Amino acid sequence: MSVRHVHGLIRNALAEAERLDLVPRNVAKAVRAPSVAHKDVQVLRPEEARRLMEVLHGDRLEALFACGLMLGLRRGEIHGLRWTDVNLDGAVLHVRQSLQRVDGSLTFTPAKTVRSHRKLPIPARLMDLLRQHRVIQAGERFERGDSWTETGLVFTSSIGTPLEPRNVNRRFDQLRATAGLPWLRLHDLRHAFASML
Repeated sequence: MSVRHVHGLIRNALAEAERLDLVPRNVAKAVRAPSVAHKDVQVLRPEEARRLMEVLHGDRLEALFACGLMLGLRRGEIHGLRWTDVNLDGAVLHVRQSLQRVDGSLTFTPAKTVRSHRKLPIPARLMDLLRQHRVIQAGERFERGDSWTETGLVFTSSIGTPLEPRNVNRRFDQLRATAGLPWLRLHDLRHAFASML
């Protein structure tokens, strides 16, 4: 936790205490917050995004990573996406829940904020990837038979259970290294989407 963050927490707590007449004044207002050094952020350029998509091509999780890059979804939103949230005929996707680690266990939670509950148009390229992914998943379901766990999730393990986020990160790290993008994090796909808009 940064000093600036702690300062903000104390200032807000004292503001509430002042509002409730528990303290005569908010002394944290008199303290100047430490300045934050400007940090250059590296942004995924369109040619790098194309190179990444070439490396992702044919990977089992290609559609998952494409959802981050083409829709700007958070990792938890992608992991929590259900087929009932995806309308391939109407080319629309609804963000309604997220898969998060809570107290060591993977748990479904409502989307992060009220604004996080949203309806997004699905680009044609992503539509194709999701359709291909659904066919692959149906094949895995058929092969596993009784050992398949039906969750209704779009992105699952090879036996139908929710994906372990750390495993997804590891796979992304391998793919981004192959694409020659060692600085790129999975969350940066969300930023890349915003930049490209």
